[in-house]
Amino acid sequence: MSELSDKDLSSILDDVNSEENAAEPFMIAGMTLDESNKRAVKSIKNKTAEKKERRREIINEAINSTFLDLHAPMTVAHKKLLILLLTKQYTTNMLNSENYIKSHIFVLLKRFIPSDLYDAYKKYPESVVPAYGFTYKASKEYGQEMTFRVELDLPYYFKPKYLQNILVEHYSNRLYSIDKAVVRFYKWKNARTQQEVNIANQLTRINTYYDLVQKNPFWYDTLVQELKKQLENGD
Repeated sequence: MSELSDKDLSSILDDVNSEENAAEPFMIAGMTLDESNKRAVKSIKNKTAEKKERRREIINEAINSTFLDLHAPMTVAHKKLLILLLTKQYTTNMLNSENYIKSHIFVLLKRFIPSDLYDAYKKYPESVVPAYGFTYKASKEYGQEMTFRVELDLPYYFKPKYLQNILVEHYSNRLYSIDKAVVRFYKWKNARTQQEVNIANQLTRINTYYDLVQKNPFWYDTLVQELKKQLENGD
């Protein structure tokens, strides 16, 4: 086979470059990368402008409203309520993880309970001894050996000390999802605690509702909307 001459090599490179130049530009959702970046920047600017406008609206609403006396001391109860509201998503995530853990363990253990005993428990709960709760220990591989207290809506059939062994012995290949849920539970719990401390520290420097409006109008609006909702519901 003959070797390529410098002229042949140059011709091949020209063809390749020509093909690359003729290639279609990289597209994202029907837009070029440059167009996509410009749209993202524009979206951020619009959201920032909307946030600034909403901030002004909340301040004006607070000044012109008689719902809360801005110069009145902010109560401890309202500070606690605000912390609860601002960490609500963390609490929701915790509960989702907790429900996942409990429901899956319930399903696995229920298979070992005689159906007539379970039916009697549901029909006559005051006459059947309920199961005791137990401490579930997650695996090291998926659950960092974290523990989680599980209360069971089942009749008493096994001693609590045997429940962990039953799960591991019969469902070892299905426990990894529960283990991961345990990790998620503590992740959200720790995140909520950190957020609660952060918010509480900021609220210690807030004496009046006017201070709250100045510090963070969005916090003020969150509190006011919840108080109005409670008033409408008669709470």
